[in-house]
Amino acid sequence: MHFALFYSLLALEYATLARASLYFLQPARGSSCTGGSPCTVRWLDDGNAPLLNAVGVVTAALYTGKMQLVQTLQPVDTANVLSYQFTPIPEAGPNSENYYVAFTSNKAEVNGTRYIGYSPFFTLNGMTGDFDKPLAQATAVIAIPATVSHSAGTILPATITILVLIIVYRVIQHIYLAFHHLVCTLRISLCYSSRCCHYWRVG
Repeated sequence: MHFALFYSLLALEYATLARASLYFLQPARGSSCTGGSPCTVRWLDDGNAPLLNAVGVVTAALYTGKMQLVQTLQPVDTANVLSYQFTPIPEAGPNSENYYVAFTSNKAEVNGTRYIGYSPFFTLNGMTGDFDKPLAQATAVIAIPATVSHSAGTILPATITILVLIIVYRVIQHIYLAFHHLVCTLRISLCYSSRCCHYWRVG
């Protein structure tokens, strides 16, 4: 019974991890940044194709709605870097909780189109602009500099590490529950009363 539950939970958690190859840690859903101040973007490789080594150099941008460009960001090689910062331009848009960052691969494709990774929606405060009035200087194209040339990635996928942690946690949890069940069973057999387990219940 416990093993069936264990493997069901493991499958569910793995399925959650497998939704995207480029998984954004920051900005997180519900988090916020402030216009004019550095905002951190952080990601990892979840082990699903395309891997970060294949995604490589990406063009980055701040969006709202259905890919409505708010501000172009500096390109980055996702295979060799796992975080960077950008400064939201206050005049580029209003205060809103509907911002997100998107990375578009310079070479990786999925079903014939360039791979795009999306962050969760997050909030920007301290903004003074208007979505209906795009700021030209904020949406200008940023060329990929020669210093951001793609090389073989050194970042290992996080899937193995995360799954090992999940398995270890679940195994420990199973042992813990089995131990307490055994203790209760022994005490019941000695006391002939379920009340013997009153102080040994788990949870």
